[in-house]
Amino acid sequence: MAYQLERTASLVSSALRFYEALKKQTLEPEVFHVKTHMRDNALLKAFVYRLVPRRIATYVPYLFGSYPLDMSQYPRLFGTTRVPRAGGDVLTTCETAQHVVVTYNGRLYALRVLRSTSVSS
Repeated sequence: MAYQLERTASLVSSALRFYEALKKQTLEPEVFHVKTHMRDNALLKAFVYRLVPRRIATYVPYLFGSYPLDMSQYPRLFGTTRVPRAGGDVLTTCETAQHVVVTYNGRLYALRVLRSTSVSS
């Protein structure tokens, strides 16, 4: 039981750090590198991720043999649910969600993990 609790706490904590980085738009792009030696290239990170304007930032990594992966669905990872409708389901996202739901022994528990503006510590 203690092991499961520690793993759950670690998972929630990591997810909240990811959520905060997503909201602050500080995530580095997910990139597939054809040339594996470019993976930790400081020039690539400094030039492409920080200095190139966003509208062309997708195309510049090709020069380095790197291919940005689609991150457009990342905002739907948190606070999103599927609502069934007669003609088809609809995804609904709540931008103000502050809780996670934990299932234990068949019961659901809502735990507040966010303050109104940032990740709680």
